[in-house]
Amino acid sequence: HPYLLSVSANRPYKNTLELIDHHPLWARNFKLKILGSKARYGEAIRARVAHHGLGSRVEFLDDLKLDKVVSLYRRATALVYPSLAEGFGRPPLEAMAVGCPAIISDIPVHLETYRHAGIFISPGSLDSWTQAFSQLARPALLQAKQTAGYLIAGRFGLLEATSQLHLAMREVWPDRHGA
Repeated sequence: HPYLLSVSANRPYKNTLELIDHHPLWARNFKLKILGSKARYGEAIRARVAHHGLGSRVEFLDDLKLDKVVSLYRRATALVYPSLAEGFGRPPLEAMAVGCPAIISDIPVHLETYRHAGIFISPGSLDSWTQAFSQLARPALLQAKQTAGYLIAGRFGLLEATSQLHLAMREVWPDRHGA
């Protein structure tokens, strides 16, 4: 069955409740797999799922090994990550690295980092959620998002990240790290 994936749903600012509340937009076509909801906020998510009668449409997963998580990303129709605030927001990058489209909030860090690769929603805007889920039915658009996602993910590989760190360190402390 096609499914959407929600990762790191362990804090209120991850905004998973809004995703649950918009179930009329996705529950007919997709199941939802939620990974990482053991904290107190997970109780609120489970209560909201029960309130909407979504028990058969939502699956909670925790304590998975890396290979299982990667498999979940690869097989998902899309990652849904409607976070209200992030320092960086790694799950969209993880999804894009394996070709999984990402529906993400239009907060500044996501707009800057994921640009044309993301399918953006505005938290609190039903219209933006409706438009985002409608994009999942457009194969050509999803292919373009996947291609852009691979390019974004490639910018954040270990070698590239290490190189950027060294450049930043030279700017901050040039005498210590040489020219």
